[in-house]
Amino acid sequence: MVRAAEKIDYNREEIPEFSNREMMDDVLSLFGTEEAKERFVKLCEDYLIAFRRYKLQDVGVKISDKIRARIHNEIMDTLQRLSMAPKIKSGSKEEKVLWALADRDKVAEMIEEYFSPRRREPGTPLGRFRAGLDDHL
Repeated sequence: MVRAAEKIDYNREEIPEFSNREMMDDVLSLFGTEEAKERFVKLCEDYLIAFRRYKLQDVGVKISDKIRARIHNEIMDTLQRLSMAPKIKSGSKEEKVLWALADRDKVAEMIEEYFSPRRREPGTPLGRFRAGLDDHL
């Protein structure tokens, strides 16, 4: 597949600013099936839970951040695979969004902003964690 060679190499200054919500909505629209989209959403929720657990630990006793890193790597891998999908047209908004999301910190920021405000319901894993009802993934 020659798709990678067709990609435009954007400079960071050339990428328009998109809101985190807009970027996540665009990413979610790229999944071919609801099942794939739901798996990605679950991965993002798991990442957010792992990230929060890591941050809530006592500073003197921080343990390895391997779980969060593994989940983040899976998310980054998924975004990279999406960027190579044939339906991503060169120069399209979707390509620019995925290019912006090559930055791990930007992905973490997007997940935090997108999932935190709307995933507070007690029935979700994140909601149960926040309510103190569930202390493991």
